Amino acid sequence: MKKLGLILMLLLTSFSLTACGLFELVDDLLEDDLFEDEIPIDDDTNDDDIDETEYFTLTVTSNESNATIHYEALNSYEQNTVVVITAEPLEGFRFSHWLDLDTGTQISNQNPLSLTITKDTRVSAIYYGIEYFDINLVSTVDADLSVSAEAPFLSFMLYTITAEEKPGYVFEHWIDLDTGLIVSLEESFNFTLNRHRSFEAVYVESGLISLYTYSNVEATFDFSQEAPFEVGSTVTVTASSNSDTRFLHWLDAHSMTVLGETSEITLTLDDTAYLIAVFEVMDEARLYYDEGFEDVTKGRYDSEEVILYGKHWWFEDALIGSLANDQKNGDRSVRIRDGFIETLFTVTELSSLSFQYGHYLADNPGTLEFYMIIDEQDSILIETLATTNTLQTYTLIFDESFYETHNLDETSQLRFKLVNTGNSRTNIDDFMMYRYRFITPNIPEIFAEGDDLEFPNNSTRVSLTFDEDFVWAYSYNDVWTGEGCIAIDIELGELSCEIDGSVDTSQLGEYTITYYVLDEDGNYASETITKVVLRDASLLEFTYSSYYQGIEGLYGEALIEALREILNDGVTLMTYNDAREILADADVDPNDSSKVITIYSRDSVDRVWDAMSWHREHVWPNSRLGIPRTTGSQRNVGSDLHNLRAIVPSINSSRSNKVFSSETTTDTYYPGDLDKGDVARILFYMVVMWDHLTL
Repeated sequence: MKKLGLILMLLLTSFSLTACGLFELVDDLLEDDLFEDEIPIDDDTNDDDIDETEYFTLTVTSNESNATIHYEALNSYEQNTVVVITAEPLEGFRFSHWLDLDTGTQISNQNPLSLTITKDTRVSAIYYGIEYFDINLVSTVDADLSVSAEAPFLSFMLYTITAEEKPGYVFEHWIDLDTGLIVSLEESFNFTLNRHRSFEAVYVESGLISLYTYSNVEATFDFSQEAPFEVGSTVTVTASSNSDTRFLHWLDAHSMTVLGETSEITLTLDDTAYLIAVFEVMDEARLYYDEGFEDVTKGRYDSEEVILYGKHWWFEDALIGSLANDQKNGDRSVRIRDGFIETLFTVTELSSLSFQYGHYLADNPGTLEFYMIIDEQDSILIETLATTNTLQTYTLIFDESFYETHNLDETSQLRFKLVNTGNSRTNIDDFMMYRYRFITPNIPEIFAEGDDLEFPNNSTRVSLTFDEDFVWAYSYNDVWTGEGCIAIDIELGELSCEIDGSVDTSQLGEYTITYYVLDEDGNYASETITKVVLRDASLLEFTYSSYYQGIEGLYGEALIEALREILNDGVTLMTYNDAREILADADVDPNDSSKVITIYSRDSVDRVWDAMSWHREHVWPNSRLGIPRTTGSQRNVGSDLHNLRAIVPSINSSRSNKVFSSETTTDTYYPGDLDKGDVARILFYMVVMWDHLTL
């Protein structure tokens, strides 16, 4: 502006110059950089009159009126102002945390608190009164016991108790008398005092050794010799319980490793032994076999082996009837003329059996005989039944008296036979069997877990932070160092963080690590973090889009929940009958479009559904889905196409509802090298899709 004014003044004072001279003067002034600075454009506004900064209030209080709180108290604070608030130590109390009074939530347990102001804010420093607890020590012998400090004992302080050597005796362990749990096998035991504690030091005479036995059920133990046992003794222990239990194995209570799988175990006692006898207990029965005859065809009265949903039967002068005079619940049932039907498969641990029966409506009432075949030897007539013109239900309960009457136990191999007698034809439908279910009661807790050290976060002078490169997720076989924790003492400066726990990167899973510092006041600053070892941790950094958008950085239950929400968004289930046609396409033989490839055996069979060439295999068995047998028109977990595969009927029978394993036994099934990957993916899908299923 000053340069422009100078030009105008020169022009006014030089009006007598010729026009040519005037232009030359202006050119000279311009060449002298009189317009070097920018000339602002007047937009009729005054920036000095506009203030867009937001201001907020901060109110700081405490739940204890005598507490002293330090911070820069102003009438208002600009947005994003950082205010440091310090709660001073208060005699008889310990600082706990900062509370947001507007939301009622905890802000932080760090003191001092660095708070960024983004709204009107009200915070309160929360103190708790300091408590004192008792530490009581007793011993099984007259031994010297000590505590690392003298009473009174302050809460949340670290203490050490020590059982001194006692001539003629050997220390075995410390027991928490309140819980009955063994807390340490060492003479010295460290713990944080958070309640009244009572401990007993257990000793045994020199040269002798103890053998402790426990069980997850009421059990008795027989020893090959009586206690006390000498060091080096060989002792045989036998565990027994009642008739409703079944022995599983012996566990080492300390390491939780299996020591033996028979109820009798022999040990050489070089160290004190802690044994747990683990039993199964007979629980409520579960459905083992529940079949109608809807998807089976057999139109002739002849002798033939028939496969009904994976189970083999023998039909003698019997067929599958679908006429109006056939009594049935659905479209089909068995019709027996002058013959019988018999199970070719055996079953153990039966709880109950039932079926429906009635005569062919065009015939007169008849008679049906029901037989049980025991261990492929004895055939026993169980019941003679009169047929009527309505389906009746027959139920046989395999209770204790039935087992005793027929000299049976849960391991007896049983088959069944239905024989039609007389001139009337008989219909059979809905043949069902229930088996006893054995469950394993909780293993008793003998040793306390994690009782050695507890880390409160009650230091008022030390704060913990973690650097930018702090690692919480590792890939398989990565290097674990535990670094990344930064501890700052307001008086002493930076301190070294201690670490409780470690990460074994050779084992996939979660690990709990506690970083802590014990300050000079005897209080802890600590933070417990869950770390995880994954097959490939870099997948957590992958950005997912479209269908899988939103699962970034998730693993474990959080990932399962996110995937379940995606899977259930707009899902349309097909019927069980639809699966016949869909599997014909999904499992088509890539080398022959007229065939389908069947699971487990990899056989190529006729593609057209006839209920004989192939069946629909529930990879996760129908009997383990928590629902009744799936029928043709149903749309539910039993008709989920991702769980269904084409299967050869005989393979379906041998697989039954066995759980998958690396080998095939009476209780387990190996799906084969070519299909085990598909099986694993199907099971994973099912447990994610259906929240009531667990592996």
